[in-house]
Amino acid sequence: MKTFNFYKLITFLVLPFLLSWPAWFNGQPFLFQDTTAYIKGAASAANLLVETETARSWLNAGADAAPAPHAGTAPAPSAQLSSSPDKSGVISGRSIYYGMFLLLTACLLGLKGVPLLQALLATAMIATFLRQRYTIDYRTIAAVLLALAVASPLPYFNSMLMPDVFAGLGIAGVVALILMPRAPRAIRLFWALVTVAAVLFHTANIMIILATVITLVALSLLLNRGKPVNWRAVLLAFGLVGVGVGGEAAFSAGVRYFTGTAPIRPPFMTARLLADGPGNTFVRTQCPQAGFEVCRYARDFTRGTSDDFLWSADPRIGVFTLATRASRTRLGQEDFAFAKAVFTHYPLPVLENSARNIGAQLGYIGLEEFVYAPGMVPAFAPKIPAAEQTTLEHTRAATGSFNVSYSALLIRVTSVAALLVCLAAVVVLFRRRRYGELTLVAIMLLSMLINAGVCGALSTPHDRYQGRIVWILQLMAMIIVAVRYHRVKLPAGQAAPAPEAAAPRPLSAAAG
Repeated sequence: MKTFNFYKLITFLVLPFLLSWPAWFNGQPFLFQDTTAYIKGAASAANLLVETETARSWLNAGADAAPAPHAGTAPAPSAQLSSSPDKSGVISGRSIYYGMFLLLTACLLGLKGVPLLQALLATAMIATFLRQRYTIDYRTIAAVLLALAVASPLPYFNSMLMPDVFAGLGIAGVVALILMPRAPRAIRLFWALVTVAAVLFHTANIMIILATVITLVALSLLLNRGKPVNWRAVLLAFGLVGVGVGGEAAFSAGVRYFTGTAPIRPPFMTARLLADGPGNTFVRTQCPQAGFEVCRYARDFTRGTSDDFLWSADPRIGVFTLATRASRTRLGQEDFAFAKAVFTHYPLPVLENSARNIGAQLGYIGLEEFVYAPGMVPAFAPKIPAAEQTTLEHTRAATGSFNVSYSALLIRVTSVAALLVCLAAVVVLFRRRRYGELTLVAIMLLSMLINAGVCGALSTPHDRYQGRIVWILQLMAMIIVAVRYHRVKLPAGQAAPAPEAAAPRPLSAAAG
């Protein structure tokens, strides 16, 4: 009993610090360009109800500071780029719910509390998943978490002030809810809350988790033919995704109420199609008669990436950031119509480019976002409180003394090894007709493809999009190896004595 309690204590009190070690080693959580938009959006909303010192410090950040010029930056944006809603409009896609998570944590614990809290949620998700799925003790759980702290990207994404880590936690949460409907109510409530957080914290997670649920149901029906699916668990999962959709609607309604105009959604599909080529060809051959707003900006859009089209302040390649409020609104409203028109004219090139982007995204698992680019640190000066800026300037990442190359190499090697282990397990489990465990391994593999499909098709491939969930694959590989060497046991009924004696089991029974 003493040993059990000791390792449980280690798991929840020590491992969260190890699973956020990059933040502590760096001296500050890692900031991203979008971090300030999340916090300031929440601070603006919170300020309508009650003023706090933390909210004021973020809203007044840079009032007395001017961004220092530095080499290699794009031309300065015009006055149209003011972040005030009356000039640029409220841009959707930067979740006010994650912003509130950041702001509340900063108020109570400071920004350094965010990595610890995110790591604690990750620890609890992994521990409860393993405890409910397998016969496993906290000593083994602590060892698994320690391995993830050393060889996976999970500690890095726990350490970033961005909602990326919740993509993987949401996938794990919804899979656990469907595959383990007999888990204790308190644990299922925790999984549900984490899944809700994931779909509220980023719009892309709604699509990723919805696709994961649909794929998991299809796998269950395919592998467990003639056996019932636990539809209550499935309906719960769909309901949680619906909370994310409702959250988006509530945000839009709130923006309309307080500003009188709807939030502007960036034209992600338009940017992707233009940068890939088919959209560029469409604009060159079908404009201006096509009547789309993007026709007003006709140029060679393939000179930049989709990110450049959306966010660059360089007038040679940037469009959305430099556009007027009315133009931004039209670009966002016409996004789907433009994508449909381009696909109608050039279906094969669109599909070929999408496949290429998805394939590229699958291979992006590095740590590029944890290396501050030249000019990035001074660019934060007008956006964050002076105290945070001072801390930022003295971090290891800002001074160039945080070398992530060793971690990146280890992550790549272990990720490839984990992929091979999981693929081999799929073959073995299929041959032995262990369909319950096959369903779990297969959905975790397919979630990698789903994530790459959503992110690769809508945005420029980046390391953080795939790196944020690859730890799921590494976790599955460790469990597969542990089962192979009898360190943990499969759920009841999974270890059939012989292939011919095994029978498909319903998805609900696989939880046993």
